[in-house]
Amino acid sequence: MSQDHYVPQTYLERFIDPNKPGHVRLYSKSKQFCVPATPEKICREFDGDSNFCFSNPRVLDSILHEIEPKWNWALDELERGNITGDMLLIIATNIARFRSCTPTRKRLAKSMLENDLESLRPYMAEWVKRTSEQHEDLEELINGLLDSNIKLSVDQDLGHAFAIQNVVKVGLAYTISDWCILRNDTLIPFITSDNPGILINLPSHLPSPIYVPLTPKHAILIFVNPKNPDIHSLLELLEKKDIGVSELNENLTKFSKNRSIQNLKATDITVEMVNHEIVKFAEDKIIANVEAEWIKKMVKEYKNWEVQSLCKKVLDGEKEAIFQYTEQVVLNDNLTVI
Repeated sequence: MSQDHYVPQTYLERFIDPNKPGHVRLYSKSKQFCVPATPEKICREFDGDSNFCFSNPRVLDSILHEIEPKWNWALDELERGNITGDMLLIIATNIARFRSCTPTRKRLAKSMLENDLESLRPYMAEWVKRTSEQHEDLEELINGLLDSNIKLSVDQDLGHAFAIQNVVKVGLAYTISDWCILRNDTLIPFITSDNPGILINLPSHLPSPIYVPLTPKHAILIFVNPKNPDIHSLLELLEKKDIGVSELNENLTKFSKNRSIQNLKATDITVEMVNHEIVKFAEDKIIANVEAEWIKKMVKEYKNWEVQSLCKKVLDGEKEAIFQYTEQVVLNDNLTVI
């Protein structure tokens, strides 16, 4: 078994404490501590990148091999202000990986699939009744499908498998979306967590952007518009089995021309707001380049908060279906983090 980092070491190393070389400051919501830790020892799990839904359980390795080694180059370019398509692509695909493989993402994917199954109970029971041969267990199976007291469970690997299959597609969609690059010259650093890619709810009509702290001094907001025709065209293109690298690059360049990139200077209020959201959305671990009382206070304040996948029932023709999902952090008084 291998120890796989669900948050890459190359990412975590950008949050090294200058007063403790080689170490970050690790905070825990569940255990309420702050200790120095090396990036090698945190945000990892045994065989976390393995998925046995695939004939090759380590299929994710082929993607990571292409994007992880280029992370530091991409961040160096961003810090120098050299905004290029290649740089954005590397950052975007790594973020797609963050939003696919952390324990939070695996938990949410499992929850969403189970919600989908719950909405399909009557249709599954009807299908089983119509297509199955009569036998003594058939009625018990149908009654079980219709009994809401019996909870349907999905193997976590299944949701993770769907996420792995879509890492490249999601990364490309992020690449051609609108970006806002935040530069932090305040005395308050950006902090991060074991769930570093989160949705920020803005008081506006805009879609909730994905927020990712990249370093204590830089962060990004990616505004993914699901109605963006360029994203739909790109995803349709990716369905072509014979698409070549040159054709993909050509279309990626074409779609990127409509992308907006803004560079903004973060204020104290902005930095404080996004740091609060990072702690709320964290599964358990907060990572920073400093030991500070204000971080400890936030970690204590949000120790019982967790991100959940909320589903909204909407009408699809004459039938009711669950297919709209949002992420929201909620207070869970019974939360126990293992």
